[in-house]
Amino acid sequence: VIMAHHAADIRDRSDAIDVLRTIDTNLSWLRNLKRTKSRFLILAHNSSDRSSVVLKIVPKEAPISEHQHFLQRHFAARQFNHPNIVRCLEVHSIEDGVTYVRMEAVKGSDLETLLNIHSRFSEDEALAIVRGVLTGLEAIHEQDIVHCGIHPSNIMIANQAPFIKLINFSFAHSVGEKIARSMQQDPAYLAPEQLLEGKNATRAIDIWAVGILLYHMISGEFPFQTSDRMEDVMQWIKVGEPQDLSEELHISSSTVFLYKRALSKDPMLRPAHADEMLVFIEPDRNQKGEELVETADAQLQNMEKRLLAMRMARMRIHQVLVEEKAKLENMFRRLSKISVFNEDANISLTNSQLSERIA
Repeated sequence: VIMAHHAADIRDRSDAIDVLRTIDTNLSWLRNLKRTKSRFLILAHNSSDRSSVVLKIVPKEAPISEHQHFLQRHFAARQFNHPNIVRCLEVHSIEDGVTYVRMEAVKGSDLETLLNIHSRFSEDEALAIVRGVLTGLEAIHEQDIVHCGIHPSNIMIANQAPFIKLINFSFAHSVGEKIARSMQQDPAYLAPEQLLEGKNATRAIDIWAVGILLYHMISGEFPFQTSDRMEDVMQWIKVGEPQDLSEELHISSSTVFLYKRALSKDPMLRPAHADEMLVFIEPDRNQKGEELVETADAQLQNMEKRLLAMRMARMRIHQVLVEEKAKLENMFRRLSKISVFNEDANISLTNSQLSERIA
């Protein structure tokens, strides 16, 4: 088994070195970070400026659609120059059929690895991470882009400031674009609208994922049951409510309100933008956040009442229309039994003429 793994490592390294030579002769292989059926993730050294870079590569064997999807998603990432978003230095497709993106290398660890080690974080630690995530999302949302992949594996914790960086735009969508479901994503972090077919991307998708992230980091658990099957997760979200955090954790009411608001099943009831969540976790949140909870809670209840009133009004209008339709149909049946004549020309009316008169 050890020899088989060693042989696989050598083969992966050889493939990676060949690809790097094709892309840029100044690049030398350091190590493979990850490999899937259609992607390489390589850490490399750039001898021209003595920097380390990460290259995400789609090999030429991958389907054309995979190359097109990769380019489309990562071209959007090039426009961001923000401390909480990993810098995308280059997106390119070369004649050899290889498509790649060159990114800055972040010294540190991804959040998923840290969660596996520590299980959960304190409230202050979790809020500090969420603050960095939301600050990055604020810049992304301003460009009408939805990340659609907020997950511990796509959040880097750097060794030096700025400590939080968002990575991986593989699942990004433009606002309003029809969502393409991916089996590569963790269903536990997907918003209800991502689990359904034919829905359009909105910023509320990222807000939901931040709510899951906050709950997960504080409790070490998930607010809903989890499964590898998207259908199961969708059913549990549909029939259930987010589990309350244990009172033993002594979590502030503003933080509880924050994750519950983010996990509203109706996207319209979630915060519309990342900055709406940031006001609750600024450094003075214990003073400012507590004051905002009552106001925001009242606004939320008022919005829910208005939505309920609108739904009731629609039901009443529908009922009136059904009743009026029944009356007209009854009138038509009675009139159709009578031989109707035109009083002037003494000519029987056709069914179409009769319908016009009734109308």
